[in-house]
Amino acid sequence: MAGAGGGVADKLGNKYELAWAIRHALLCIQDERRSLTLEEIDPALAEGSEFTYVNEHGTISVTQVKRQNNITDHWTIAALRGRGVLAAAARHVAAGREFHFSSMTPSGALRVMASRSRQSVDAQQFVAQQLTRELRPTFDELTAANVFGSSEAAWHTLRGMWIEIEVEEQLIMTNAMLAEVSLEGATGDLMAVGIGAALLNNLRTRMTRRELLDALARDGITPRDSVARRTAHEQVVATTQSWRGTIERELLSPSIERQEAADLVDLMTTTRLAFVVGAGGGGKSSVLYQAAQEFEAQDAEVLAFRLDRRGAFGSTIELGVQLGLSTSPVAALRQAADGRDAFLIIDQLDAVSLASGRLSERYDVIADLIQEATAVDGVRVILACRLFDVEK
Repeated sequence: MAGAGGGVADKLGNKYELAWAIRHALLCIQDERRSLTLEEIDPALAEGSEFTYVNEHGTISVTQVKRQNNITDHWTIAALRGRGVLAAAARHVAAGREFHFSSMTPSGALRVMASRSRQSVDAQQFVAQQLTRELRPTFDELTAANVFGSSEAAWHTLRGMWIEIEVEEQLIMTNAMLAEVSLEGATGDLMAVGIGAALLNNLRTRMTRRELLDALARDGITPRDSVARRTAHEQVVATTQSWRGTIERELLSPSIERQEAADLVDLMTTTRLAFVVGAGGGGKSSVLYQAAQEFEAQDAEVLAFRLDRRGAFGSTIELGVQLGLSTSPVAALRQAADGRDAFLIIDQLDAVSLASGRLSERYDVIADLIQEATAVDGVRVILACRLFDVEK
């Protein structure tokens, strides 16, 4: 926080660090092959990182968290070097580990270059084909002798870097939603707090699903059982069937097969977020209807609803309750899917359009819902909206 005293800034930073650790602990609860160690005892792992995470493939990653850059509203290369972030990245990547940098303050050019470096086979291809004129000055800073030292070293280190930007409030809210996906015994936010307490009580200890669940069981928090998953599935099916009924009343008989639906199904194999855009009355809902049928034929879980027939809602949980769900639509969908692919279809998105001003106060809630979906493995989102609202 700019202008905050050292004690206040430290407390805010520690809260933000713990929220990221809770996010990774929730991933461990979802898969017993994953593990998390908060405050590593091994100096090689501990230096320049807050925690170590091992995924289901055995890949080791370390995460350094800097809540924000107090000097400016973005991270410069000079600021990252001065805070030791780039030196830590070089050291961990050279040792074969992934390096994750998490912050509320963006570092756009670095994030883009890190992503593009993984699309290049070598430094020469990266410089020739991925490095734009706008990115070049920042890359040149990275190649300096007091940073990475060469184009080859900069490219190699960038390949092992992941830049994660998330506002603290959104991070905490998404953690609560993820807790509700896997656990029961309290509200999502309280279960997330319980996970944080378990981590703090087990510093320097490798925590897997089993250790985390043992610690949470003392507070009455347990994994969701098959009954809860079945209930979620029944609620999701009922909500989607209600949406389907509003479309079937307007479909021609026999229905006209839409090529756009097949194209959408193919597209969703390569992306997690897609728009179906067209003029009013152009058949967007029928495209969604046919695509949803195909997703279900492939044994995926589908939650579909339209926004133009909703009352007031101030949070994703309130929206879920309106739909007949017990929790947020994303949490309910993930529970119902039980490891299968899941599709969240939001029809009539223009009902919360900022351009037309219709129910625009609910736009932020839908943005939160999409953010929740991107934080959950296996959930893909399809949005249907008028062309006018997209363009504006």
